[in-house]
Amino acid sequence: MRRHIQIASRLWMNVLAQSTDGIRKLEEGAKSLRAGAHTATERFDHLHPIISELFHTLQDFLEKMAKKFLNLQSGRDQGTLGNMKIQIQRTNVNGNVKSRYKAHEDFVVTCGLSYFLSYIMHHFNMATITDSPKHNIITEGLSNWTNVNKMKVFNTVMEEILTDLYIQFDVQGMEQDDSREVEVTIQEHETLQCYQYTANVTDGKNVNIPLNINGCDLVVVTNLESLKKGCSLKVVNTEINVTLKTVEKNDDLLNYVKNFLQWFFIIVQMKDAIREGDVKRISIVLKNMIPFFYSHSWLSKYLTECIDYILKTEHTLSPYMSLKVQAGSVVNPKGRPGKNKAADIQKENEVKLLKTLIRSLGANKTEKSIVAITKAAPEIFRITENFESMIKLKAVKSSQKAKSMADDIQILLGKINPLDIWTRHHDRQLQQKVPRSPFAFDKAGLIYIIEITVKLLLRDLPVNNDEDEENEDE
Repeated sequence: MRRHIQIASRLWMNVLAQSTDGIRKLEEGAKSLRAGAHTATERFDHLHPIISELFHTLQDFLEKMAKKFLNLQSGRDQGTLGNMKIQIQRTNVNGNVKSRYKAHEDFVVTCGLSYFLSYIMHHFNMATITDSPKHNIITEGLSNWTNVNKMKVFNTVMEEILTDLYIQFDVQGMEQDDSREVEVTIQEHETLQCYQYTANVTDGKNVNIPLNINGCDLVVVTNLESLKKGCSLKVVNTEINVTLKTVEKNDDLLNYVKNFLQWFFIIVQMKDAIREGDVKRISIVLKNMIPFFYSHSWLSKYLTECIDYILKTEHTLSPYMSLKVQAGSVVNPKGRPGKNKAADIQKENEVKLLKTLIRSLGANKTEKSIVAITKAAPEIFRITENFESMIKLKAVKSSQKAKSMADDIQILLGKINPLDIWTRHHDRQLQQKVPRSPFAFDKAGLIYIIEITVKLLLRDLPVNNDEDEENEDE
């Protein structure tokens, strides 16, 4: 068979050799093939830092989350992360996410699950976590229903949960924030029996005033600024005078928890997408991350990284290269030891901290010497283990063991549930003020920053990022 292939190859080369044009085309084709392969390699090597940045992005997102919600100076505020850290004795959580990423990630997930389970227990009227859920559409014979009817029940329940917990980003304007409420005073009128209830501020500008006039319920909408000064409203062909009595009664704890859950949902989504290798879902989560990074700072480095990744994988790269980059986001393309970029990045940050400690002690250790010592660690461990067995040294055992996440969640639920987080209380104040929505910023500014960043990236120009953030990564 090989002999036949060789003969056929020679015959084909002889035919081409008889034509100068054929030889020229053959050389040009080979040259083009080599150039194309070289260009593709260069393009992928150029994209390799982008792949590594994906896990840095998740780490930085968690760090921004810790800065926003973990206030170690307000441990007395019940229901906050600072207080929950004390309740479950997480001494390794100190706010320094870069050096203790895994500890902070585990703590955030534990707190997020505790908040979510406390809502589930409240929504389904469950006294304990093992109780059966109680709902008007959940009946005893539900397990015997067909899958179609079960799915209808599931969709109804999920719609209720998402409506209560999930805050959708609306690029058109401000989200309605039902956490702001005002009290309105109505002047007595001779011909009207008028009663007013607590009014809601819908969009930061308008106020919905629910009224009961002569036994008839209606809602009057007026401007917040006009209401502060005092104004007249024409109701049932009669003018009534209304003034603002108390402004912005907020439930700080409920706002804090709802805002935290929006960040928590992103963390969970990204962790699941990476674990499952779902490259399409990773792109969706990165898009969702953009307004969160912008809410921290419009100069955020990782806001640019998210835009850059999406721009390349969905617009500028070919379908083949795009898929290659997306697959490389969850697989180590070099195949070196570890094969886990998230763990490698964590270890890298730990080594940086260790090197700083070693140098601060006066030891002039270079990176080369640290690597050499690290390589010798397995042999040193075996020698030590063999020596201990020879002298019959007994291993010292400790009765201490790490608590499971389930145990910590049970402890936190015992502290959270009595707070009745999911019922609005107008007198709950926290030292740490957090708005209900993480998107309480100017949407036009976000769109402008995205457009400018895209233009700079397409022209391969540097994007101005926050210097403080870059220094944190070093």
